Amino acid sequence: MMVLQQSNLLKTVELNNAYLGIIHDICKTGHVKSGFPSFYDASYHALAIYQNCYFVTADKRHFAKTAQLGNIILLHDWQIIFTT
Repeated sequence: MMVLQQSNLLKTVELNNAYLGIIHDICKTGHVKSGFPSFYDASYHALAIYQNCYFVTADKRHFAKTAQLGNIILLHDWQIIFTT
C-alpha cells in the first residue's frame, strides 16, 4: 500500500457539481419500462467521462442505455482501447 501512495498511482476525485451533474444525466437515460442506470454504475461511468478515459463494463444493459454518452466500452471489447 505504501508503494502506491508514493508513486501516485491512485488519486482521489472530489465530488463537485460538474461530476454530480454528469451522474445525474446518466441516471436520467433509459426508460420507465426498461429501467434506468443505477447511481452506482452511473458514478463509475461519470468518472470515466469526467477524467476522459473509459468505463469498461460487462453490463450490456447499462451499455445499451448510455453508449451515446461515450467513454464506455464492453468488457468483451476492451482491447479496442489500445488500438485507437
